[in-house]
Formats: sequence, structure tokens, C-alpha cells
Amino acid sequence: MNESVCAEGTAPGPSYVVGIAGGAGCLAALEGLFAALQAETAISFLVVVDDDEGGPSVLAETLSRITPMSVRELGGEVAVPLERGVVYVAPHDAELILNDGAAKLRRDPRASASFPVDAIFRAVAADAGARAIAVVLSGRGADGALGSSVIGRSMGQVFVQEPTSAAHAALPAAAIAAHAPDFVGTPDQLAEAIDALDERASIRVGGISVDAVLNVLRTRHGQDFTEYKRSTVSRRIERRMSLHRIAAVSVYLDMLDRDHAEVARLVADLQIGKR
Repeated sequence: MNESVCAEGTAPGPSYVVGIAGGAGCLAALEGLFAALQAETAISFLVVVDDDEGGPSVLAETLSRITPMSVRELGGEVAVPLERGVVYVAPHDAELILNDGAAKLRRDPRASASFPVDAIFRAVAADAGARAIAVVLSGRGADGALGSSVIGRSMGQVFVQEPTSAAHAALPAAAIAAHAPDFVGTPDQLAEAIDALDERASIRVGGISVDAVLNVLRTRHGQDFTEYKRSTVSRRIERRMSLHRIAAVSVYLDMLDRDHAEVARLVADLQIGKR
């Protein structure tokens, strides 16, 4: 799994790898999303649309007119290292493979391309782990529900388009039903949430800060996580703070005192998986 590190003299890997996928009706959502995303970012984006209309070449051309970020079409079996601030467009009828921060396609007729949204999310989860983000947009059916759940279980984050804002609500609704998403919103709101994860706003929670949060959960809310793995607890507190765009642990502690719903969400995050 790539940990976003680099050797001396080489470009650093992305802070997050965002897999964006949808089906019918998602072009408008993609346009709204990329129009709102900040241009300077440490994030890499992988986009796949489970729809034959236009194909990846047309989609890449469309996105390049909307965002100043570099937009590249993935079209071969040679691995391409993911770069920061680059949008990679993949076809829906080939298997996307991610390995150690590099992407390539495999056009094996024996490989199933029946569920390309699930496939891209599984690939991102397997390689990026906690740095994986799933963005589920408009579409028919339930493709993406299982894959986004895999990202959630890998300690990544799941962002879903608000179904009422989607041309076709089935795909985002299925993702919401399968795994409680970290954020649900319109395309421009999704962009804002992604921007909040940018490396420049990344949060690192120290041991003393983790202890302070755990103490609040234990003494005021009756939830004891002191025996949980410290690295897991730290990353999940970091995720909750990032979603609220909070940089100071003291501010987050104040939120936990006031907002019982946030306490419940943090507890649910901490309880995912094993100790």
C-alpha cells in the first residue's frame, strides 16, 4: 500500500486518492463538482462513468474545459504514477488496477466489468487505505454500494451526492443504505468537503490530544476506548475533525461537549472494525 512518501528528488505522492464514480445523469454532477474544486491541490482524482454516452475521451475533454487541473485519460496497460492535482479518467469497460500509487488498465475479457463503480472503489481502497475517498454520484442501480463500503471499512471516507439533487437517485441512495457515509451533499458541497481534506489543511493528532478526547468520551459519555489501537483512534478522530474543518483539538473537544450527535458519530467511527 502506498503511504504517500517519496524518495529524495522525486515528486511526493497524493495526500488522498479520490475515486469519483456514477452512471446515468452524473455528467452534470461532475461538472458542478469540478467547477467548485480548488485548482491547487495535493489530491489525485480517478473518475469512471458507467455509461456508454461519449466515453472517456469525451468526458476527459469536458472536464478539461471545466477545471484548470490536468485531465488525463487512462488508456493503456503501462502503470502511470498518480500525481497531485491530476484528474485521471478511466473507461468503464476495463479493470482499473492500482498498485503502490500507480494506475493501469487491464482489458482482460475474462475480467468482469459489470460493476465498474464497485471496482474503482475497491481498487482505491486496496492501495490507498485510510487515504481513500469514494464519491458516489447520480446513477441507476446499486453499483458502488459494496465498493464504497469497502472504502469505509478501510478507514477511508465515503462522500455521496444528495439523492434529491441527482438526476437518478438510485445509485447514491444505495450507497447511503449500504454504509453510513461521512458526508452527503450537492456537488458543490462535496467539492467543499474534498477541499477540506487537502494536505495543506491536514490534521495530525498527537498522543496528548488523543488522550483528551478519549477522556471526554469516557468520563462524560460512558464510552471507553483506551484499549483501542492508538493509531486507529488518532486517524478516526482526525477524520471527524477534518470533516468539520476543525484544526484545533480544543475546538473539537468543545464540540463534543455541545453536540451529542457528533459524539455518537465519533463513537460509531471508533467502533468500526476490530481493536
